Amino acid sequence: MILIDDGLAVRALAGQVSAYWPDEAPLVAFGFYVRLLYVLRKGGPRRGKITRLATDEVIECASAPPPDVLQVADPRPYMARAVDVYRRQSPNINKLAADFLAAAIHYETPLHVIEGNVGKNWQALCDREGVELRIIPPA
Repeated sequence: MILIDDGLAVRALAGQVSAYWPDEAPLVAFGFYVRLLYVLRKGGPRRGKITRLATDEVIECASAPPPDVLQVADPRPYMARAVDVYRRQSPNINKLAADFLAAAIHYETPLHVIEGNVGKNWQALCDREGVELRIIPPA
């Protein structure tokens, strides 16, 4: 299982199959999926990291991604853990990062984050939670 952030999720939706997940569709944490949809659907100029890849086809595909392209994590099995991570790590974490970390703990998989999305505290947070952080260079 390859757990990714929204920056990598838009690449998956755009058909940019990565060397990091050649044989399986990656999994995006629920919080990052919500953020991805918000950014893609808000409209306006497409100048941001995510919206640069946002063709009309990508935006349409993001609303109901085919499971062989991108999977979306069901947060119910790990949401209580996300709350615990958030409480333990506050004030050095936000709810989005807590969701992502909890998904990694639940699925026992590393976090894959595109380089520009890595928060300043993420490595320390991952170390404290026992989660591997893999930083993926931009395409």
